[in-house]
Amino acid sequence: MRDLAIYAASIGNLTDARYFAAWGTQWLGFQMEPGAENYLPPNQVQAMIEWVDGITPTGEFGLQTAEEIQTAVQLLNLQAVKLGHFTDLGVLDALGNVQVLKEWVIGPGTSLQSIYQQADDLAGRIAYHILDFTKTGISYSAFSISPDFEVLEQLCENQACLLHFAWTSASLEAALESFQPAGIVLQGGAEEKVGFKSFDELDELLEVVD
Repeated sequence: MRDLAIYAASIGNLTDARYFAAWGTQWLGFQMEPGAENYLPPNQVQAMIEWVDGITPTGEFGLQTAEEIQTAVQLLNLQAVKLGHFTDLGVLDALGNVQVLKEWVIGPGTSLQSIYQQADDLAGRIAYHILDFTKTGISYSAFSISPDFEVLEQLCENQACLLHFAWTSASLEAALESFQPAGIVLQGGAEEKVGFKSFDELDELLEVVD
């Protein structure tokens, strides 16, 4: 496999968890913000964590307080947390030695240069920056011809960035030919029935990385 870290986002079922673990992805992300899409209560997260080995269980948080995040980290023995775009960064002071990944939602009006500066300011406190283009519907092909594309290349050269696009095998191959991010974000989906689903699309993406 290429030297490319893979974050499996918002795991919603054990089938996805075991699939990504079998591929050796670095992180399994679990949505811990009540009311958010793909939210899982702590007891379900704990049950899934117990089924997989060799992967970093990661809590995904949004507007929770530092105390709420700490409670979840201790309860589930989380080794990493992903802080959402709007999470108060004051929580960093309370997280101790837990690995921190920071999400940045990239939209049409987002200044990547500003994010570049903020990432520099957070050096030593954030392990990885997740640049999420999916929440605003920006495709890799569209962004690759935008003026900010060079800034993205520079950001990936100077910071540990995980890119989250709605990947196709073609767009992922194009991205990896253009530059080398620290990693990418992939996401599963609903089961067709309990314990059964098709992984054809994810297989294609992971074969590009392999």
